[in-house]
Amino acid sequence: MTKERKVYSRVVCIGAGIAGIGLAIQLQKRLQCRDIHIYDRNASPGGVWAVQKYPGVACDIPADFYSFSFTPDAEWTKFRPGGEEFEGYLQGLATSYGLWPLITFKTECESATWIADASQWLVTLRDLATGQQFQHTCDVLCVATGQLSVAKIPPIPGLQDFRGPVIHTASWNRQINLTAKRVAVIGNGASGSQLVPEVVLESSSVLHIFRSAQWYLPPVQVPYGPVIRWILRNVTFARKLLRFLIFVVAELAFRGSSLTGRAQRTRQRWQQNAKHYMRSLAPVKYHDILIPKYDLGCKRPVFNSGYLQCLHSPKVEVLAQNVEVIADGIICQEKVFPVDIIILATGYATNRAIGFPIRGCNGEVMDDHWDSIGGPSAYGTIAVHGFPNLFLVKGPNTVTGHTSAILVAENVIQLILSVMKPVIQGHASTVEVTAAAEVAYSKKIQAASRGRVWYSGCASWYIREDGWNGTLYPWSQVYCWWFSLFPKWSDWRFTSNKETMPQ
Repeated sequence: MTKERKVYSRVVCIGAGIAGIGLAIQLQKRLQCRDIHIYDRNASPGGVWAVQKYPGVACDIPADFYSFSFTPDAEWTKFRPGGEEFEGYLQGLATSYGLWPLITFKTECESATWIADASQWLVTLRDLATGQQFQHTCDVLCVATGQLSVAKIPPIPGLQDFRGPVIHTASWNRQINLTAKRVAVIGNGASGSQLVPEVVLESSSVLHIFRSAQWYLPPVQVPYGPVIRWILRNVTFARKLLRFLIFVVAELAFRGSSLTGRAQRTRQRWQQNAKHYMRSLAPVKYHDILIPKYDLGCKRPVFNSGYLQCLHSPKVEVLAQNVEVIADGIICQEKVFPVDIIILATGYATNRAIGFPIRGCNGEVMDDHWDSIGGPSAYGTIAVHGFPNLFLVKGPNTVTGHTSAILVAENVIQLILSVMKPVIQGHASTVEVTAAAEVAYSKKIQAASRGRVWYSGCASWYIREDGWNGTLYPWSQVYCWWFSLFPKWSDWRFTSNKETMPQ
């Protein structure tokens, strides 16, 4: 049933995850604008942390770095806490900054269309609980759905014929009972490697299936006892200093991602250490299939959270081969493995267009625009020519393999607010990146990407099959911060009847 209703706000943001929450807070703090409404298809804020509920879920970035710089009083129970703590942190921010009334949950964006005559966006949405469709107009549209929002389902032969439950880690069913069950886990990235040690504890057997090896690194854990927490809470600048030190270490590690001889020698040292670590913990029978043949960094490495150790359990069997699913099991090399439950730890679909159609000037669809320039791309990762007053908060090339996603979001939001400011304050009607600036930035980012280890010979979710990088940021976050802090105004075009314009 469709019920027509229209609403208006100065800004609409699609997505109430890290990027959406950060944008809404900074919009209030820096531009004194609270006229924003956020829509999210989930039932609570938090983005991936609102849906990632599988056993063992955790972030691989230290919590004091995986948090906003404007919340220095955030307290954590561990150096790298679990997913529930991150979700609680983001929900706490929504409460502290009064965001709950500004968010409508269980609502999906179906389309967005630029109305040139009004210099506004018309956003069409659907209430997932009632099925009712409605529209929301705004002067500025922000898309904060992120790169990790659509679960990737692998094309495994026979998967649709399996009679038991098939669960993806991105939509975990907490009612599922793994006790005494024969479980197959497909995928060995961060989610699969975190999940398997937990599944082993409950199930009768675990069949772990993956296509390619991963580099496993020792987890960096600092005990957060009462003394450490007291120091971070009471000693001036202690938490900021810790955050800065983590940032420096991460940026220094990024130097090893280039394809220069010096960086390659650095990676070789890291790889030797990683090999020794993996061999010291994993069963000898699995060494050949566990240790990668590609350079460390070509894929995102995985911090070992008990995975290598759990492979010694007689309940675990590892298959690094193509498989076929049948009604009650898995077939590999003509051998049948009976299975009761299949868990897909296969991550998200990346290097893709936004999940709903966006029509800009002259009705151009963003997907078509991106096809015309080679793939998903955005100037400064935030703007696309032909789509005025539209900002991508976690758009193309905002993923990093070495640092905090929240740091990236803060840098990007800094640039968005600077460019958005004339429109929010009424000094301009529209703002749009120039075509020349967009194309030049796209070419620059693709060229820079080719000089990174991601192109050294492995296949990963970082890079599209045709070689297009619409996912990773190829420079340091120091450069991202500088680029975002000082906009190049000649790359932007404003329309206004007023004289006050950025120079």
